[in-house]
Amino acid sequence: MAITSRSAARGFWRRRDGTAAAEFVLILPIVAIMLFGIMEIGRLLHDFHAVSKGVRNATRYLSRMPMTCAGGAATFVDATDEAEGKNMATTGTITGGTLILGYFNNTHVTVQKTCTANAGTFSGVYNGWANIPEIMVQAAVPFTFMFGEYLIPGTGSLTMTVRHNEVNIGD
Repeated sequence: MAITSRSAARGFWRRRDGTAAAEFVLILPIVAIMLFGIMEIGRLLHDFHAVSKGVRNATRYLSRMPMTCAGGAATFVDATDEAEGKNMATTGTITGGTLILGYFNNTHVTVQKTCTANAGTFSGVYNGWANIPEIMVQAAVPFTFMFGEYLIPGTGSLTMTVRHNEVNIGD
């Protein structure tokens, strides 16, 4: 019996050998992109949380340091307090040490001290104060995606900005 090209073509299209492998090859890039995307988002959220926690802790630490509000400008009584606050944000201790994130250091942290006029709305600690010292710690940290530039061109990095304010309560 002779096999014609027509019957051979029909037999080819009816065969099911290798369909699972072909489907796998078609789906693999989509699954890989989703997997690496989830990993990158997880890294971003972890690092953002670490920066946010460091900035919050630094602000709380600095809000407990003695300050003065002379001439509308807030200053720390101890000149080393600001450096200790930056160490608190980046390492978790006032003396410095191992960075919480390898790429998050004191150069990314700014401390702003202001004096807010007390219009008599604050009671308790601030009774009779003309000005209230306020602390604002901000971190602008560059985050680089491991796979971002390869998966989606133009998404290689972004800047995480975290800011926290608190009123100084002194020692």
